[in-house]
Amino acid sequence: SSSALRAAGFIDDSFRPSLSSFDFDFDSGRLLLVFTETMNSTSIRIHKLFFQLFSFINNSNHSYSLRTDTIITVGPSLVIEIQLNQYDLNELKRRAIGVTFDTTFLTFDDMTVQDMNMNYAYSRINGLNAAQVRNFTPDKTAPFLTEFDLDMNRGTISLFFSEIISSVSIIVQHLTLQDRRNVSDIQSFYAITNNSFNISPNDDTGAVIELGLNDLDGIKQLQTLAISSSSTYLHISLNFLTDVSGNYITPIPNSDAKRVRAFRQDLTRPSLFRFDFDFNTELVSLYFTEIVDISTIKIGMTLSLSSSSSSLGQSYNLSGGAIVGGDSALVEIRLTYFDLNNIKNLTQLATSDFDLYLRIFDESFIQDMIGNFIAPGQLMVTNFIPDTTRPYLLYFILDLNLGDLILYYSEIVDISSIVFSQFSIHNMAFVPSVSHKIENATVSLYNSPVILLRLSSSDQNSIKKLHAFSLATSKSTTYLSFNAYSIRDMAGNLVLPIFNDSAILVSSYFPDTSLPTLD
Repeated sequence: SSSALRAAGFIDDSFRPSLSSFDFDFDSGRLLLVFTETMNSTSIRIHKLFFQLFSFINNSNHSYSLRTDTIITVGPSLVIEIQLNQYDLNELKRRAIGVTFDTTFLTFDDMTVQDMNMNYAYSRINGLNAAQVRNFTPDKTAPFLTEFDLDMNRGTISLFFSEIISSVSIIVQHLTLQDRRNVSDIQSFYAITNNSFNISPNDDTGAVIELGLNDLDGIKQLQTLAISSSSTYLHISLNFLTDVSGNYITPIPNSDAKRVRAFRQDLTRPSLFRFDFDFNTELVSLYFTEIVDISTIKIGMTLSLSSSSSSLGQSYNLSGGAIVGGDSALVEIRLTYFDLNNIKNLTQLATSDFDLYLRIFDESFIQDMIGNFIAPGQLMVTNFIPDTTRPYLLYFILDLNLGDLILYYSEIVDISSIVFSQFSIHNMAFVPSVSHKIENATVSLYNSPVILLRLSSSDQNSIKKLHAFSLATSKSTTYLSFNAYSIRDMAGNLVLPIFNDSAILVSSYFPDTSLPTLD
């Protein structure tokens, strides 16, 4: 205007602005800075803004410099609004800064933001005038699982979340693996137990669950579950974990389970880490590093017992055996009667903890549930139970035609331990009875469960003389008794005795039909 009055003098704005207050909404990530005058929002250097835990701190971990570059306010304003990114929010949560009213303070230096006349705002200094939040809104957003990986080789579940979660809040029993997305279609599922545990000690956006051996074996035993990415889904219940603000995770229902992102199958061979041997139960107990498929077991030509870790000493290749129980990390083999007696006959093998080794010399012996063959190897016995079971007579045969007394025992016996005079033949199982005590005989050449005694001529004739008193004239008049010292097994256990009053009836009897000859 032509009538406008020109100023006689001008004093420029030289007053520095200051921060009067600030608000922080952790739920939305919005930071509002309120100043004493209009500010140039484009001048702010966000990285110079520091959140800190208290008004005074002396630990760098209790302070955090913002990294976001998102300024919501456009143009001059008393209020500058800044949007924190997810990284900033997670880092604040990791340090427990700005998560409550009492833990939200702001500092910055005097070159952080300018007013419209380029005057820098006064600084807010740690321990001097750090600003505490005016209005605070806590985090109310529930964390959720974004992805998960399953490594059956290492036995781990790796979980990835939308934000920092509280590591100590994890309760693994709220995780369930299932083989289909929808519970109505699943063939198998497995609920993780407290045998597994979280191995991530710090609050973070991820966590790793290490599956315990029992859980790992339980999953492997369900042969339709977790064998590929298409058979691996995860169901999470509400109480699985919380974020650092105490918000529970968003559940993943079993009707819409989450499919695995990366799946690694089990590539590790099972191996034997312990074996026990019990002569009395006749069991070899094999302890594997994981569950194995007993339908794949091949005992013959794959397993041997040895008295030494070297090639020296006695050894025996098992010919077979019966498997006790189902698929498990513990496999028990009941030895065959044939193998058991042959092992007992080897006097340098399986007499103590120090002379028994198990050698797996062929990988085809057994496979795990996914088909990995066992790693061949050799192992010394851990728990050895010696033979303390006493042998007993099953039955006997008397052949007076040949002069043979044939004894059938429950196990192999030591022929060198036989005492002939401890055997007696009776005409009945009562006392008194007509009887004959064996004086001498020729015994079998080899240790065996079956012992053949070729009675001496004197014994044979004495028995025949007693035919007149109904001794050993038929099956019904032929009984046998003996005491405990009559014979021992290979471990030195005394035979169970059969006394006179409970003498055992002959099983098969062959009378003397040979014509006498003149000497």
